[in-house]
Parts: sequence; structure tokens; C-alpha cells
Amino acid sequence: MKIQSFLHKKFNTISLRISAIAGITTFIIVLLIIVYSCYTIRNQEIEAARENALAFAKDYAMTLKAELEVPLDVSRGLAHQLSSIKDPNANASLTREDVNAMFKTLVYKNPSFLGVYTVWEPNAFDGKDHLYKNTPGHDSTGRFITYWVRSEGKIVNIPAIGYDSEKDGHWYHIPKTTMKEAVLDPFLYNVEGKDILMASMVVPVIHDDKFYGMTGIDVQVDFIQKMVDQKGYHDQQGKITIISNDGTIVATSGREDLLGKHVKSVFPRDYEIQLKEIDKSNYSIRDGIFKLYTPIYFGSTSAPWQICLTIPLEILTASANMEMLNLMVMGAFFLIGSVFIVVFSLKRVLKPIAEITQMADIVSTGDLQYKKVSATTNEIIFLNNAFEKVINSQIHITEVCSSIAAGDYG
Repeated sequence: MKIQSFLHKKFNTISLRISAIAGITTFIIVLLIIVYSCYTIRNQEIEAARENALAFAKDYAMTLKAELEVPLDVSRGLAHQLSSIKDPNANASLTREDVNAMFKTLVYKNPSFLGVYTVWEPNAFDGKDHLYKNTPGHDSTGRFITYWVRSEGKIVNIPAIGYDSEKDGHWYHIPKTTMKEAVLDPFLYNVEGKDILMASMVVPVIHDDKFYGMTGIDVQVDFIQKMVDQKGYHDQQGKITIISNDGTIVATSGREDLLGKHVKSVFPRDYEIQLKEIDKSNYSIRDGIFKLYTPIYFGSTSAPWQICLTIPLEILTASANMEMLNLMVMGAFFLIGSVFIVVFSLKRVLKPIAEITQMADIVSTGDLQYKKVSATTNEIIFLNNAFEKVINSQIHITEVCSSIAAGDYG
């Protein structure tokens, strides 16, 4: 009741009530405008960040693609060249010795190549497996499985191993079963006492839709970690992570110790969704972190890798937050200014009413000398005239009463 009484006293004037209504209405309108504007600005900033991040990721993917497609192109070229020996119209006369010499030279001239190899189906190369039993680059049956690899500072020729097992020889069975080239998921490989991350570029040797064998090139992919560390995202404030098709970490900003490990080491909460969508471009915002990923395809392979960018959302929206703060400050000034203008205007408009009220108080004391107040609106002019008529009528009544009292009225 006390509060009600206080409010009644405080807002018991037209000017205050209208000012309060106008102020509250203006406040609500300004608040709605600010909220909508902030929402729009923030969404626009996030969309711009998404577009910029996607453009950055695609540019980065093209750079990485160009680097890794060099050995893939070489492997493809070798496969095409070797397939010519199965084409009777090609007049190709490559021997196993020619292939070994060519592969050794390739490894020697390309420091990034750790190994170059070809594995053929039994007796598929030249029908002379029986002549090469247990010779370098062959197994006990003479099957052509030559592998030229760097070892202890030298380039040596050894027979490939694991090709007869789908688990250990996936590098052979993938091109055999898919009849397509592939960039295999990288793994740690010990070279001269040091673990390095290695990936294989494998291509099937095909003629007339028949699989005869495959070629492969093993390359060191540690250089990708150097790329990631040197060319960071968003002025090094964001992180870049490259993962292969099976989720193996190829590179991640500032964490060389995670190379070769599974992506769940970096993204333990949502790595499953990330791998499920490895062939898609998408983004998410979770726990204040903006995350975008997009696929990287190599050659005509069908198992892409992925580049993932992460950055705290507050960094991306810093300029938007500043704009929103400025907008709120401007809104506050606008609100205060609007209320001031309303109050000032009301005082001017309602001033004649206050003057008429004062005149009524004077008349109530018996002083019938009425002085018109200045009026600028029709309503005040009508009120002025009506009050003047009331005063004149009161004066006339007073005069009549005085005449009667004096005995002069007749």
C-alpha cells in the first residue's frame, strides 16, 4: 500500500504519466532494436568467419594437395608405363632389371621419397617368375615384388612383405580390389633410429580392365607439421589439424607429439561425427569454440583426408562485440535524449494548463480578474475561452447579487 501511495503521489500529474509512458515505450523500442541489431551483427560475423575459414581451409587444402600429388602423379606415371608391357600394340620391352634401375634412380633423385615399389600378381609381369626365385626383389616363387628403400644412408633393394595379407598388405589389396589409386593413411616408420610419419601413394597396374599389379611410393609427410606451425590460422590464434581418412593425425598446430595418433586425442567429444562427415564441409560452435572442417581429395582417390580449423569464438566475434557495445552505448544516449525531449516538449505543451490551474486557484479566492494565458494549441485556446466564459458568468452573477442586496435590481 505504501508503494502504491508513493507511486500515486509521484505520478499524479499528466506530464509525469505521459513522460513515464513515453519513456517506457521508447525504452522497449530501443531495446528491441538493439537486441535485433546485436543478433544480426553477431550472426553476420559468424557467417563471415565461416566463409573466411572455409576459403582459408580450401586454399590450405590446395597447397597440401599440390605437395602430395607429386608422388601420386609419379606413381600413376609408373603404373601407366608398366601397364604398357601388357599391351601388344605398345611394343614395350621393359625388363625387371630396367624397372629396378628406374626405381633406384627415382629414390636417389627425390629425397622426399622413402621408397618406390611395385608388386605384381604371380607370373603376371613377364611369365618368367621361375627364373627369379629368391633373387633380390623377389620371393621364393620368383614373384616380382621389388622395393627400393632408403636404409642407413643407402638405397637398397628388398622384397616387399605383407602383400599376401589383407590386414598387413592393405597397400596392395586396396588398389587390387578397388581398381583405383589411393593415398593411404600415414603411419610412424622408423628410419635410422627416428620415427617419421610416412604415407603411401598406390596405383593399380591395369590393362583391359584386368589387374596385374600395383606401384607405390612412400613419402615422408612430416613436412605438413612444419607447414601447419609456420602458417597458422587467424594470426596463429587458431589451430589447424590435418587428419587422414581413418582419423590418423597427420599434423596439428604446436603438437608434434600427437603425430600418428588418433584424432580423438585432439577432439575427444565429437571426433566420431567429424570422421563420419570426413567427405563434407561443415562447422560447429560448441563450448565457445568455432570449428570448421573440409575434405582434401588427392587425384582420383575416393578416401579424402580432412583439414580442421578451430578458434575461440570470442576471437572471431571480437569486432562484432565491439560494434554491439557501441550500439548499446548509442542506444542508451538515444533513450536518454528521447526521454529528455519528451519531458521538455510536454512541459511546454502543458504549461498553459498549469497557468490556467493557477488562475483557477486565484479565482477561488474571490479575485475575478482573469488574464488569458498564451495558447499555441486549439485545445488550450478552447479551454482558455471556456474558462473566460465561466469567469464572466461568475462576475455577472456577483453583480446581480450585489444589486439585489442594494435594492437596485429590478
